This record gives sequence, C-alpha cells and structure tokens, in this order.
Amino acid sequence: MNTTNIYILTDLSLPMRRHADELQRALSKTARALSFLQEKTELHLIGYRDRPCTLTPFERIRTAGNPDLGEGLKYLKSVMRYVKKYDGKKTRSVFLLHSSGNVLYGWENPLKELFRSKEFAYGLRYVITYQRPEREAARAFDAFVDSPDRILFHFSEGRLCSLVKELGRRAS
Repeated sequence: MNTTNIYILTDLSLPMRRHADELQRALSKTARALSFLQEKTELHLIGYRDRPCTLTPFERIRTAGNPDLGEGLKYLKSVMRYVKKYDGKKTRSVFLLHSSGNVLYGWENPLKELFRSKEFAYGLRYVITYQRPEREAARAFDAFVDSPDRILFHFSEGRLCSLVKELGRRAS
C-alpha cells in the first residue's frame, strides 16, 4: 500500500496568537481523522516563527516571534529530504500552509528550492489563512499554490480525508 505524506506547515508567530485555539483544534481533528483512514498516511507537522520546529498534533500551540516563512520552508525541505531517504512507495504529497496572513520578506529563494523537488512541485498545495493576507503574504501564497482557489479560509479534516482516499485510488 502506498503512503500519502501530509506536510502541515503552520505559522506560530505573534500575529497567529488570536487564531491559536482554532489552529489547535484543526491540527488535532486532522490527526484524529487521519488515524481512522484505511489508507496509509504519514503526518508531518512543522511550525515556524523566527525558528522552525517540529510539532505533535495534540501539544499546546505557543505563539511568539515573527512570521518567518522562509525558515519554515527551509525546514520543510530538510524534513522532505529525510522522509524521502526512508520512505517506500508513495502517492502525491499534500502540503497545507496555515498562516496568520503575515510573512517576512525572504521566502522567495527557499520556495524556489522546494520547487526543484519533484515531490513538492507535483504535490497538492493549499494555503489556509485566518484573515485577509497583507501584500507580501498574498505574493507568497500565490507562489505557493497552483491556483488562487487553493487559498482558503478553512480546510476541513473531512476534505483532507477525501483527498487522501482519492490519491490512494489513483495510485492503485
């Protein structure tokens, strides 16, 4: 059975503070829903602010610092490289970027580096923003996704599960 890698990159900066509870619920509901699927999935949670970190789905979200998306993208690349080294057969990967709608400058080069990876370039990429993005964030979000209709204000765990099932059927 093929594995579907799901990478969730989430903003843990101070602007995300007022959305932290909503983000916490979304991450834990997603992890719970994926655990009931028959399809094989691997969930990778990455938080970013001034420095990136690895998260677990049920740990308390703590916000601090600046929304340095570039650091998060660099860390995502290293996690993907590690997973590729030890992973077997897989379907297309799913990438979810949760953001407060703010980003620092300096995200362009790390994103270009990610697009050199076949897994990222051909993966399904979505942005979930909790408020209308400011100008630099809108540029980053447009570059991250294939089309503007993948920039959303909500992405349910049910939608993710349906997406994983569809990817599993296509890979078989």
